[in-house]
Amino acid sequence: MTIHRAALLVAVDHPSIAGHFPDNPIVPGVILLDHVQRFAEETLGIEYTRTEWSHVKFLRPLRPGHAAHVELEPMDGGCVRFRVLTDETLVASGQLSGSFDR
Repeated sequence: MTIHRAALLVAVDHPSIAGHFPDNPIVPGVILLDHVQRFAEETLGIEYTRTEWSHVKFLRPLRPGHAAHVELEPMDGGCVRFRVLTDETLVASGQLSGSFDR
């Protein structure tokens, strides 16, 4: 079982932060999933043409400007399990699969 890791840092001035939420900003889940997908494509050498997300859980908020990392565990057929962590605290987890081109 090979686990791939990549740093994740969403800047405090990212365009989505201003509306999510103005007085208590958190990184939107879609930004986390986008980072997971891009990292999976880069790591596996594929491009997803259609994505399927399953078992996705957002467990803790991630604040803009706080360091986190993504862990990917490749599975058969272009599927990956993922975890997003800050320090050792689990922020989000799930599985990505779908159609892809190599």
